[in-house]
Amino acid sequence: LGTGVFFSVIMMFPQVRLIKDMVKHLFAGGDSESGVTSFQSFAMALGGRVGTGNIAGVASA
Repeated sequence: LGTGVFFSVIMMFPQVRLIKDMVKHLFAGGDSESGVTSFQSFAMALGGRVGTGNIAGVASA
C-alpha cells in the first residue's frame, strides 16, 4: 500500500490524470498484425488476472 501511494505521488497520479487517454486508447479502432484489438487484449489480461469465473459470476449477479 505504501509503495503504491509513494509512486502515485511521485508520478503525479497518472491513474487519474491520464484517464481520458486510457479510455481513448482502449476503445480506439484498429487491429494489430495478429488481428487482436486493444479491447480484446484488455479483456484477455483482465480474465487472466481476475479469473474468468469471477467475471462471469459478477456479471450474472
